[in-house]
Amino acid sequence: MKLKEKINRLLFPIFMSSVLFTSCVYDNDFEVPAIIGNEENLVLNNLLDSIKNGKLLLKSINDVKADFFVSREANKVKGNYVLKGYVTSSDETGNFYKEFYIQDKPKNPTAGIKITLHQGSSYNQFNIGREVYLRLKGLYIGETRSGDNNAAIGGFVESGHTEIAPISENQIKKFNHILRSRKTEQITPLNLKFSEIGENHLGMFVQVTNVFFSEEL
Repeated sequence: MKLKEKINRLLFPIFMSSVLFTSCVYDNDFEVPAIIGNEENLVLNNLLDSIKNGKLLLKSINDVKADFFVSREANKVKGNYVLKGYVTSSDETGNFYKEFYIQDKPKNPTAGIKITLHQGSSYNQFNIGREVYLRLKGLYIGETRSGDNNAAIGGFVESGHTEIAPISENQIKKFNHILRSRKTEQITPLNLKFSEIGENHLGMFVQVTNVFFSEEL
């Protein structure tokens, strides 16, 4: 059986029993707004000022997971917290649907998390590398598929259910739960061996080298 070598960028999440090699490769070959509107910029500046004066508390992705995420539960955030991250996914090719992922740093990230929202073609607004802020109060931390252990941020939970539902358009536009800055950073892939990949890498942009697979696959 012939084997060939392939170097690919892998964008998580993955099922630990299988990995998509070619469908998650992005070349950033699409246009996105270089600037944001005055109103959006004003709202973001007000949020950043509130962080500086202590009215809002900036939390890391690791902190949010540690404080609010429990598998098979949906926990509503009641404190005045803000989450900052950098987009690592794109729904341009259809691999993702009404969701995107962020990680805590453009280089050498330590955590990632999923954002689920009622918005298609989000890559036009939340492009790879875009710096984003989430006003967490009123949102839910949980899973979109109960028991998958993939932490996500959503807008609400249906009565009697534990799975979180997407952040609504109203929550985005009226309550400004998701804001983007003018910054789009270059995301540097986290280089890993295949054996090093684990659930803690969900949502991060990683690169795996020296992977061999059958030509039949």
